[in-house]
Amino acid sequence: MIPTNSDRLIPALAILAILIGCLMRFTGLDQKVYWHDEAHTALRVSGNTTLEFAGAAFDDRLLSAAELLEYQHPRVDQGFGDSLRALMSRPEHGPLYYLLARVGFLFTDDAKLATRGTAALLSLLLLPAAAWFWRELFFEMPGHRRRGVWVLLALLALSPFQLVYAQEARQYSLWAAMTLAACAALLRARRRRDVPAWLTYALVLSIGLYTHLMLAVLVPVHALWLAWVAPARLKAFAGALLLAALAFSPWLLLFQGSLREVGHVTDWMKVAIPFERLANAWALHLVR
Repeated sequence: MIPTNSDRLIPALAILAILIGCLMRFTGLDQKVYWHDEAHTALRVSGNTTLEFAGAAFDDRLLSAAELLEYQHPRVDQGFGDSLRALMSRPEHGPLYYLLARVGFLFTDDAKLATRGTAALLSLLLLPAAAWFWRELFFEMPGHRRRGVWVLLALLALSPFQLVYAQEARQYSLWAAMTLAACAALLRARRRRDVPAWLTYALVLSIGLYTHLMLAVLVPVHALWLAWVAPARLKAFAGALLLAALAFSPWLLLFQGSLREVGHVTDWMKVAIPFERLANAWALHLVR
């Protein structure tokens, strides 16, 4: 089939959109307000715990801003082991992003650049993950696969929602990428029906769990979908799930052993919020 003008124009415009979106992810990282959760990110990534910070901050003396900010980046004597220890003290979040953010401090002592820069860099993984997912979704429809993927990548690159989370010092941008990658890996395993494909699914799933524990909600969804479209693959799916669970078991055991502490820091999620207040918040976020 002879390419039309639109066949040439759409990829060109999409590439331009992708480049603009990538540039926007790294623009103004040190200029936006650094909020509560991001400060906690830098605290733990640096190798400090909340208890250590509270012990220093609330000792009946006036602290300067410089003294407080000392807890926002690693000291000379703090290494990756200290960061892991701090993360293990509050295991409600997977450690992968935070350990990668610790690498960011090897290049800069600025907490905003180290932690947000890591998030922005990891957010770029969303694009190849989306392309992989689209390829598997329309594997038997090459025409749709070639045309649609450019539109998808352009929309994701310029999505205000994705841009906001790409610049936040948390693991959410990586979580989005791993969600799409896990779905793509499942589609590939169902299509190929071989051991390497299921091992890939197990690997992606375990990496996703180490990114965010909430990736676990994908598992029953994947199981139900597979039971509907390919019930013969459930045995292989169970095997891959077992491997992923074994790989994630160290952090899962740590999480189970810290349920009291986790429950204490997540009690705010149990507070009842009136629907009117929720609706107003949703509308405000949409406008923003």
